Amino acid sequence: TVVAGSVVELRSLVDGRIIDVGGKFLEGGPVKKGDALIFIDRFDYKLEVVDKKAALREALARLKEINAEIQTQRSMLRISKAQLKLRKVDFDRKQNLSAKGTLSRKSRDDAGISLNDARQAVEKHRQTIDRLSARIEQSSAAVARSKAAVKKAERNLIETVLLAPETGYLADTSAAAGRLVTKNDRLA
Repeated sequence: TVVAGSVVELRSLVDGRIIDVGGKFLEGGPVKKGDALIFIDRFDYKLEVVDKKAALREALARLKEINAEIQTQRSMLRISKAQLKLRKVDFDRKQNLSAKGTLSRKSRDDAGISLNDARQAVEKHRQTIDRLSARIEQSSAAVARSKAAVKKAERNLIETVLLAPETGYLADTSAAAGRLVTKNDRLA
């Protein structure tokens, strides 16, 4: 009695319509490891790869946009800090002059308002930078998810061709062109 050293069930790795079977896909037919046995329609899987790559480019573009915006906000923060210093010096000078009685109260109050406006601008830019930093983390996560989705879509595309996992003989074949298969359908 001859018994196989190992038995492997050939199953579809993706859903779809079989568009062709390899010439070696015959009952009792010999196959070598790596022989192409079943070909599933690739159309939807090609579109999925294109869609996932487009989503990745979009996520990368959002991340780039946020990085550019945060750089702008950092520049604006530096400018606002310089303005705050100048307005603080101006306020101190006007307060001294007002104390000596050589400057009107209105001028001193205007300098105080200007100083407060400068402080608000600094805080606004800091808050914007913090918010953008959080958005960078979110966008980085979206980029990572998109990269994983591209890899999965590319893998599914590759798996539209069922290859012989080992050298051996086929038995119990049940695949034909036009047949719809789902993941894990036993084909031989």
